[in-house]
Amino acid sequence: MPSLSQRFDVVDAAKAAAVVFIMLHHFAAYGPLSDAAGDATPGLIAWFYEYGRLAVQVFLVCGGYLAARALAPDGQLSVAPAIAVANRYLRLALPFLAAVVLAIAASELAAQWMEDDEFISAAPRLGQLLAHAALLQGVLHYESLSAGAWYVAIDFQLFALLAALLWLARVLPGQAEGRRKYGVLIVLALALASTLWFNRQPQLDDWAPYFFASYAMGVFAYWAGRGLRTAQIAQSILLYVALVGLLLEFRIRVPVAIATALLLHLSHAPALRAWRAPRRVAQLARISYSLFLVHVSVYLLVSAAFLHFDLDDTALGGFAGVALSLALSVGFATLFHRRLEAPAASLRFGPARRPVPGSFALGAG
Repeated sequence: MPSLSQRFDVVDAAKAAAVVFIMLHHFAAYGPLSDAAGDATPGLIAWFYEYGRLAVQVFLVCGGYLAARALAPDGQLSVAPAIAVANRYLRLALPFLAAVVLAIAASELAAQWMEDDEFISAAPRLGQLLAHAALLQGVLHYESLSAGAWYVAIDFQLFALLAALLWLARVLPGQAEGRRKYGVLIVLALALASTLWFNRQPQLDDWAPYFFASYAMGVFAYWAGRGLRTAQIAQSILLYVALVGLLLEFRIRVPVAIATALLLHLSHAPALRAWRAPRRVAQLARISYSLFLVHVSVYLLVSAAFLHFDLDDTALGGFAGVALSLALSVGFATLFHRRLEAPAASLRFGPARRPVPGSFALGAG
């Protein structure tokens, strides 16, 4: 079985590409800069608005892949699930809550120069803030205070759900090998249900089962790449059923998830395992969670400034504003990662132990 010390350069490249695409999706979706740029290149802006969101599928698959390594690298739960979930909350929620405060402050500042723009969030209510702190804003039907808030909540749900499924397999009677197979089969069963039913119910998109098929594709890509025979069979079944499921209802997000899962599975091959991501790509992957959290606030402030100084009334101004937002987002995310995300990663419940490298779909492990 391959060593756990393998690098994650392919995963880093996927994360880096996905976070850029999701940023461009948000830049195309909101504010006066997208309107100005869209006047000159409506097709390009419309493309990023429509298809940039598919980067979420890359995050989901990478999240499952890295969660499998963090929770059950050999196919059965190897950590205390409650502690793992609590630590996951710390890692996700502390930077997220700082980003929520940033988003509130950015909205207040931008409101001085932008009036009645849907891009600006209303002043938050106490219940809304508490729901965000619990990562339950979608479930409780509160408006998100930041464009990416829903994904952070779903990521936490998926991790907790996977931990619960693997715990269930561990407490079932039998030998270790049998419980490993139980875990694979339980994960497969929910993934098939997600593919054929949950993922076809839009009203369930605030709940983990809606996204679990994509997450499980990443889980099986890791286990199968590690040489677990049962996982290899389960992976083949899931991918085949996902393709058949497209005949019931075509969803472009499904082929994107399948392609990502196959890429991660192939990353265990010697040729890809030896590949090294460029340094800039690795750096972008390392700060990807921070970048995901802060880029909308940065873009909001840049948009307000361009609007105030009448720089947004031409396509050149629109593209310049987007380019400036990208650059400032990367710079601020680097600082945010160093000062907030990385220190939060050192906080943990339970015995001190080294964090599992790459255990998050966004950011370094």
